[in-house]
Amino acid sequence: MTEHGQDAVALRTGARRLIPRWEFGHLRALGYARVGGALVLTTCGLVTLAFGGSGAKAYGWAAFFLFFAGLNLAGGIWELRISHSASN
Repeated sequence: MTEHGQDAVALRTGARRLIPRWEFGHLRALGYARVGGALVLTTCGLVTLAFGGSGAKAYGWAAFFLFFAGLNLAGGIWELRISHSASN
């Protein structure tokens, strides 16, 4: 490994090593995209609950949408916190 590569690896410690290099350069944009995706999935889940009827299939799809909305929101907030701490 080159000296420059070792310096770059040394700068990425802890949870930052879990994020791929190409994504680490665009954390803020990708974090906002994940939060936006979470809002879209939440809307889909709420629309499914409102207009999907009272069957188990509708509740299953709503749970699916809301589960992945929660994951996207958590991932987006995590990436935004890392990007804000990296800029300080």
